[in-house]
Amino acid sequence: MQVPISLISALILAPLSAGYLSALLFNHRRHIPHLPGLLFHSVLPNPRMNMSHYSTVRFKEFLLCLKKNDYKTLTLSQAAQQLKHTNEKRCLITFDDGMECVRTQVLPLLGELNFNSTIFCIAGFTGKSSSWDIFDGQKHMSKQQIRELSDSGHEIGSHTLTHANLSFLNDKDLEKELKDSKKILEDLTGKEVKTISFPYGSWNEHVWRKALESGYVSATLYRNHNRISSGLFPVYGVYRFDKPSDIMDRLQKKRFSASIATAILMSHFSKGTPV
Repeated sequence: MQVPISLISALILAPLSAGYLSALLFNHRRHIPHLPGLLFHSVLPNPRMNMSHYSTVRFKEFLLCLKKNDYKTLTLSQAAQQLKHTNEKRCLITFDDGMECVRTQVLPLLGELNFNSTIFCIAGFTGKSSSWDIFDGQKHMSKQQIRELSDSGHEIGSHTLTHANLSFLNDKDLEKELKDSKKILEDLTGKEVKTISFPYGSWNEHVWRKALESGYVSATLYRNHNRISSGLFPVYGVYRFDKPSDIMDRLQKKRFSASIATAILMSHFSKGTPV
């Protein structure tokens, strides 16, 4: 018996539609403290197939929107120290992986508009190409480029040693990913590394406890925003189809936001996929 294509499509699309509607209607109920944050990966003149690639032109348009709306950017360490209530508009701009394009495409734009950011580097891939992308891998920043970013006022955080999924590691391997990456980046920049972003957005209470024991103070969370506790900061991902207005919606956390609903759903497709 041949199953109609329309039935197969319905079986696939129905749960996705239900999930999207649920996120759209109920994401405002999540209690998200601290300040709004964004997660970028790659910013490129000509984005490729990966959904996490973002256009350089659109990125500049977004930064101009921030400036127009009087936003101030903080590094993650600064945010952890400035949690008091203020009328000042503040946000986090973060980058996972530490790709070379952050130095070539992002740094000049951030410097031009006087914004800073936190870049989470994979210590074991310095100067190498990523090995986990389904499509063509990109080159990571060199040691010199990481130093340049650090010396320019941007914060260098850890994205572990090898981009491992920390939730599936035994304690020995978990500690190696956390401690070795921290030491390598500290030796490289000459500054203490106190912040971390978990690869694939994968974490649990045990991983966070081990991170604290390894000397980290703050972390960004790509998903599970409802599990926020002290030292943990939620961030929404940015994708190649996002307009600057979509990104601003995520920062302003409007009560009913299709943009936030999209970001929540997209975060669940990032585990070893083109996202």
